Amino acid sequence: MKLTVPVAPHVKKFLIKEYGSEPIYVRANSDLGRVLILPFSKGVHVPPDEFDLKEQGVPTGGLTDKIDFEVGFSFDRGAIIPDRLLLLSLALNGVFRQALYFFTQGRRTLYNSELSAVKHFLKLYGLTEEDIQESTAIKISQRERRERYETAA
Repeated sequence: MKLTVPVAPHVKKFLIKEYGSEPIYVRANSDLGRVLILPFSKGVHVPPDEFDLKEQGVPTGGLTDKIDFEVGFSFDRGAIIPDRLLLLSLALNGVFRQALYFFTQGRRTLYNSELSAVKHFLKLYGLTEEDIQESTAIKISQRERRERYETAA
């Protein structure tokens, strides 16, 4: 089944580079499949005003791109409501943030610099200043690191 999700430009470019061209085929039992199927679970409803979109890394311009998935599981098309699409968008943004964090943590050991590691990530995934500003990517990486250290402490 086809599923189209609104996403930020940098998330779209990242997912295409990581998983292949559109529509991205996703199996239900894959990591990405579990992310995509979660909002369709019964009883899942989170009002959009519960999220601080800026804190989640959603650009001020909003979710301007769309990405197509070909999912290997079926779901009720009536369940695709704006609230759940926003949940999917934020979850896919979380996949990006997690990848950025782990990449930069690994590369920091080589470069001894978080800035250099983030720059390498952006270059590797072909992300330009139009997709995501370098300063924003650095802030995301720092926030992820800080949140993980705070939870571990």
